[in-house]
Amino acid sequence: MNRVVDDSADGRRSDDDVWAVIDLQRRGTADLLAGISGERWDEPSLCEGWTVRDVAAHLTLQQLGLGAALLLLLTGGGAEVLRHRLTPA
Repeated sequence: MNRVVDDSADGRRSDDDVWAVIDLQRRGTADLLAGISGERWDEPSLCEGWTVRDVAAHLTLQQLGLGAALLLLLTGGGAEVLRHRLTPA
């Protein structure tokens, strides 16, 4: 895994450094999810009562923000839109 090195003199990171770490983590999550195939999406996860798909939706929905997530639910797209987005082609 790639790591962002903190080489600042005072130990503080710039906004660009922080976003570089966030981008790195997002790419790692996307790579992990891209490697899941077929029936594995519907298998139980380590989170009791949640499937792998449920956990993936939870992880990716946080990127939408509250407003976008509520809009999905209010427009009736909600779970079906998420299922479509998380179902490999």
